Amino acid sequence: MAKDLRPVHTAANEAAALARFQEFDDQWGQRYPAITRVWRSAWTEFVPFLDYDVEVDASSPATNAIETSTPDTAGRYEPEDTSRPSRPR
Repeated sequence: MAKDLRPVHTAANEAAALARFQEFDDQWGQRYPAITRVWRSAWTEFVPFLDYDVEVDASSPATNAIETSTPDTAGRYEPEDTSRPSRPR
């Protein structure tokens, strides 16, 4: 599914993105209607991101990339396990 959304967010302009989104909706909309609803409701917020080059999008740093550049801190910022209630010590 993610590979079918990629042409939407890498489109050259809004018209191309809308055409690719329609193709995505035709393929996945029946099975996952919530996804297409979210995209439709956020479309106006999404469109300005089409102005960015694909290269800029691909080069955006992520936390994982930051952690791998400093291996001594890798894993130090993992979220605590919240599946069990904490006990007083």
